[in-house]
Formats: sequence, structure tokens, C-alpha cells
Amino acid sequence: MAKAAVIASVLLGVALGRLNSPGGPPPMPSFSASALDHDFILVGVDGTHKPMFRKISFKYDGKTGDNEWLLTYSTFGAVSPAFEYFQAKETCVGGECMVMDRNGTLLYKGHQANIRILQELLHDLPQEGVKDSMEKL
Repeated sequence: MAKAAVIASVLLGVALGRLNSPGGPPPMPSFSASALDHDFILVGVDGTHKPMFRKISFKYDGKTGDNEWLLTYSTFGAVSPAFEYFQAKETCVGGECMVMDRNGTLLYKGHQANIRILQELLHDLPQEGVKDSMEKL
């Protein structure tokens, strides 16, 4: 989840960097971003844990709004030890999203649970985002 927060910061940074017109933000340009694991642990209810993902990649097409997330797990909650080869891929084309999770053992329409809110915010930003200042959106 920490990696997703990094990508959210990148998305917001791109939007804030291009906010130079009154009203809402202009369309985002095409870009890609990635975040790699950092040696830190997260405090949890029952102790400390490594972040769930060790690598996250994101691609965005500014002309169509199509995007792709590739999440590489560092742990898998229901099984031990860590399964570092598990990946989840979410692809959104024309407003329809598909997820291939756990290396294809799960396929479904919609959003991958760990990035659902980021996708909803990304989708709503052009219509709902309001420029208050360069620091606030």
C-alpha cells in the first residue's frame, strides 16, 4: 500500500504541476511511473510486516485515459513464506477495467482492491478536481 501512495503522489504531482488554468485541471499527459521496494517495515496490529508489494508500475495514456497497473507482491497474506513471484495486473481501456491477479489464477472485471481508491480518484479528477491553489486540489 505504501508503494501505491508513492504512485498517487506522482499522479497528483503531475496534475499539480500542470494546473495553470482557472477551474479544474487540464488533461494529464501520457506518462509512466514505477516504485521499487524500500527496506522498511510497517507496524501492524499483530507486529511488523514488509509492504505487500515490492514493485509497482503504472502507465497512463493522456489521449484516451487508458491505464495499466502492474503490482508485484512481496508477501501473500494467506500463505507463508513470501511468494515474491505473484503479480497482479489491472488494465483499463475505454472505461472498462480487468484484473489478472495472482498470476492469472483470478480474473475479474473491476479494480484490484489495493488500488481501487486511486483509480476512482484518477477517474474523477478531471471532472471533480478544483484548483484552489498550487498546493491544494
